[in-house]
Amino acid sequence: MTDLIIAFDNEDSKLGFFFNRCAEIITESVNDTWNCISIDSRSLNEIHLEIRTSQFQGNFVFASFTHGSESSLVASGTSFIQSPVERNYLVNSFSYCFACHTGKLLGRELVEKGTHTFIGYSDEASIVTTYIDLFAECAVEGLLRFYSGSTILEAFLLKKEKYDEEIDKLYQDDFFVASILMDNRDCLVLHGNRDLCITDFTY
Repeated sequence: MTDLIIAFDNEDSKLGFFFNRCAEIITESVNDTWNCISIDSRSLNEIHLEIRTSQFQGNFVFASFTHGSESSLVASGTSFIQSPVERNYLVNSFSYCFACHTGKLLGRELVEKGTHTFIGYSDEASIVTTYIDLFAECAVEGLLRFYSGSTILEAFLLKKEKYDEEIDKLYQDDFFVASILMDNRDCLVLHGNRDLCITDFTY
């Protein structure tokens, strides 16, 4: 069994439907083989996150689909993880985030303070609303590859390959969508231990 927290701001007025779709894909994919704990907008705050993560005895996976900045993960307009990180609730985790800019500063600091690995975006990560499933599938690809047995580095590279495949399909017919996918791919970052795999998070 692997412990997984999915944090997603499903009630966000602009992207709630997208954040919710990402969470749905992951939940449907991991089935009963992961202990999946969902934290949606109603309870996504620092206190609730601390309570949930304190229940884990070892390594766990944290997936987040929210807004963000260089220094924080944000839900309902309020930071629930922020720099400077005084207490790292994501210590011993593989943190996998779709949130703008968080890979630039916050992800690095989390790793410095005990998070095993952080995958995220160093710049703005965008979507096109008429391609919700496509952007959601790209957003979760790395985590699902990790779930299937890839190391974190392999999963990261396969996530980039997924973006490449979709860009190639769309490039001639819809250059705008392809360019947004390209921007997302180009600002993907990986901080921390890249050699871990699912067995390191299984008990």
